[in-house]
Amino acid sequence: IEIGQLDFGIVFGVKPTRGLSMHPLGTQNVCLLMRPDRSKADSGPLEFKALQNLPMILPRRPNRLRLLAEEAALRCRIKLNIVFEMQSLSTILRLVEHGYGATLIADTGSALRVSGGNMVSRQLVKPALGHDVCLVHMDSKPLSRAERAITEILKELMAAAKLSRKPKA
Repeated sequence: IEIGQLDFGIVFGVKPTRGLSMHPLGTQNVCLLMRPDRSKADSGPLEFKALQNLPMILPRRPNRLRLLAEEAALRCRIKLNIVFEMQSLSTILRLVEHGYGATLIADTGSALRVSGGNMVSRQLVKPALGHDVCLVHMDSKPLSRAERAITEILKELMAAAKLSRKPKA
């Protein structure tokens, strides 16, 4: 966006940046994704501090999801047990599916993975994890009429997907 190759984009957990306009679309919750045998058939909420006892597969820094998890771990005074670091979401999901560990994923993305029955999703609490989803564009180039229409459609879709709720503490 900043170098002019994109007119606008959807970004997660972005901090205010000079030269960029941000239009909030909602908040996306983050959950734990794991094999059913790791969860002892429990699909209820899980306190974040329980992650210290799980082998975790997470993206490398400075990935925003990784930073979010590390900030929560600091607040809970725990150390995450990260056994694999990689950027490829498809590889992370394959490793989780084969039982090498658990990962963190947006709750909307986890719904697709859980539907096959080979993974379960656990809501995280104390603290819940989530990040804001925003439409971003350059200040110097206001959104066109078509882009504003797309923004409204995205807001409707996100509300329908229940992304507008705030994470539960």
